[in-house]
Amino acid sequence: MTESSPPPRAAFDSAFARWRSEITCRPTIGEYPVYDDHLYRWLLEDSGRIAAYRGAIQRAAPRRRVVDLGTGASAPLAIMCAEAGASHVDAIEVMPASAEAARVHIAKLGLSDRITVHCGPSTEIEPAEPADLCVSEVIGMIGSAEGAVGSLLNARRLLKPDGRMLPKRCITWFAPASVVEAPYRNAACTAVADHYAQRIKQSVGRDFTLSRIVTFNFPESHLLAEKHIFEDLRFDTREIAGDAGEVVFDITRSGQLGGFVLWIELHVDEEHVICSWRGSSWAPVFLAMAPVAVQPGDRLNVSLTRFIHRAGENPSYSIIGHVARAGRPVAVVEIVSLYAWP
Repeated sequence: MTESSPPPRAAFDSAFARWRSEITCRPTIGEYPVYDDHLYRWLLEDSGRIAAYRGAIQRAAPRRRVVDLGTGASAPLAIMCAEAGASHVDAIEVMPASAEAARVHIAKLGLSDRITVHCGPSTEIEPAEPADLCVSEVIGMIGSAEGAVGSLLNARRLLKPDGRMLPKRCITWFAPASVVEAPYRNAACTAVADHYAQRIKQSVGRDFTLSRIVTFNFPESHLLAEKHIFEDLRFDTREIAGDAGEVVFDITRSGQLGGFVLWIELHVDEEHVICSWRGSSWAPVFLAMAPVAVQPGDRLNVSLTRFIHRAGENPSYSIIGHVARAGRPVAVVEIVSLYAWP
């Protein structure tokens, strides 16, 4: 599998602008080690995301030792903690190029004596002292998709017994929906989406079908029932897991059920909440299935499972169930979204 030349900077700028303001699509990216300068810039330009984390950190970090999981090339959370008065920050980054870029950036800001960048998996890093606070942005567009459950469970070993976690909680909502047909016809969006799809497949080492499609600005008119919780991850507990299990939807609109849309509500702390439904660099994810005609009064029963398909991979998901009409099953619902298809 060979890598094609990336689109020019102008294509990325055009695509990012459209992703913020129009109904557009691309594959989910965060589950794979493909972050680059363009994606880091996209995150740093998300003013709502940055403001929520800054507000929570300013309350929690002063005079405390902090560990930052997945610090990234610009180390924004580590820098926020240092600026808020943290006594020291251990910033952990698994990608070597991003870790080195973070070291250079932190040195330019004169913060090398207050922030130590560690390169490697968080499971293998041993900071000099346990931390009072763990901050992270290892949250996917499906909350657990980037390995947050395993990473943050493991991160407890880096904390003192009374250590705190930011974010505190992440709810992933979901609802049955009809497909958004051909949301855009834009050359820059297509080129950038294709570029990241190719990089994802290269990172896995084989070609496979990308089953998780981010749909920015998903139209509410396409939802066929009220939302329910897909998973509820509570990072301030010893379990975190929070699988929803069995869910029943009462269909409220006629249409072609083409899958489910999922989006997150991230509680950085009690006062700072980010919702990916609108206006965030996080956005709703569409999981598709063979279309099924539904109408008001139908009942949709589904069973949810989060599982690890292969050792060392991020989570896969399944949504299995049926549509019932007048108490009788009339159609099967089956979605299996693997991290990387065989």
